Order: sequence, then structure tokens, then C-alpha cells
Amino acid sequence: PELWEKVQKRMGDNKRNAKNKAKRTYLLTGLIECEECGATYVGHTSTNKKGYETRSYICGNKYRTRTCSAKNINADEIEAFVVQQLKAYLLETDFEAEAQHIADQVNNSSPDLKAERAELASVTAQINNGLKAILNGMDIPELRDEMDRLRSRKGELEDIIDRRTANRAQVDPQNIVQIFQDALDNWDTDLPTIIKQHITKIYAHINGSISVNIGVHLSGCG
Repeated sequence: PELWEKVQKRMGDNKRNAKNKAKRTYLLTGLIECEECGATYVGHTSTNKKGYETRSYICGNKYRTRTCSAKNINADEIEAFVVQQLKAYLLETDFEAEAQHIADQVNNSSPDLKAERAELASVTAQINNGLKAILNGMDIPELRDEMDRLRSRKGELEDIIDRRTANRAQVDPQNIVQIFQDALDNWDTDLPTIIKQHITKIYAHINGSISVNIGVHLSGCG
């Protein structure tokens, strides 16, 4: 009986450990950027005195060096929001049109990338100026919307420059269409991979709100 009790206890411990490990999976690792300091958010699990665990995303600088005051983000809430937004995007997007737009952006970029680099510098400067305005108290919806648009464009330009600099083959829009379709077909079986493929960046704003950039990473589309 004593041996059986030890076996049962060990089995129970294993089940609890497996459950806790599953709960501590962070779908958005490496995707959340702090608006205040630019660091990437990290996943963290805290346990209160009653043993209740809470999963959060914390600014990397705040977590490691306490040099940032950005608000923590409840992991369950942001993951549910991002998954909801991504599913809506996939259901509402015209895959053919979006794939052609993405392919045209990359394939028609200038050979020396001077135009893209110049635009990237301009967009980055505008983002920095907007951030300074927000930090100085000018936190209005119109400015937030413009900052989101600029960040989205910045991500597009960085993808274009990275791909062309690596001398990769031109992007085939049909391959992008297939990536979109695969995401819908495999939604219930491979969500972590789908998130990494289609969530290009998440911005954690100073006021506690977030912006989610959705698209497709271009690796494998040539």
C-alpha cells in the first residue's frame, strides 16, 4: 500500500507539472515590442501565496534591469485578443489580392534599395517624433492611428530590404496564397507556428494599449 501511494503521488505530481508547463507556454514570445524603451517582452509566471499562477508578458528591460516602467500585460488576455484578430484577418482577407500586393512590394523594389532605405529613414524619424509627442502628453487617437500606420510600413520596408539584401529569388504570390490557406486549414493543430508566420509585430504602448501587425513573413515564398 505504501509503495502504491508513492506511485500515485508521483503520477499526480507529473500530471500537475505537465499542466503547469502547458499553462506556461507563451504564444507571443519575441513578438511584443515595448514602445517606451524598444525592448522585447518576455513571458513570466508569478505565483501568489495561495498557489494561484498568473502568466504575464513583461518588458525585457523592466524584468532584467528595472530600467523601464512599462505596464505588464496579462498573457491570457493578450493571447486571446491576438488569436481573435488573426482569425478574423484570415477569414476576411482576399488572399489573392493580398498576396499580389506583398509580392509586388518586394519584387518591384529598386535594385539599389536607395528609395526604400530613404523611406525607412523618414518613417523611423516620424515614429520617433510621434513617440516624443506622446511622452510629452500629446496622446490623441489620431496620433496613435498614424503611429500604427507608420510602424506597419516600417515593418514592410525592413522585410523588403532584408529579403533583397539577401539576394533571394523573387516572391511568388501563389506561395503566399498557400501560406494563408495553410493557416486556415491547420488552425486547430498548429496555432503557435501560424502565429509566428502571420504576426509580424505587436507594439505595447505607453498607455497600456497594444497594436498588432498582421501579415506574412516572407521566408519560403520565393
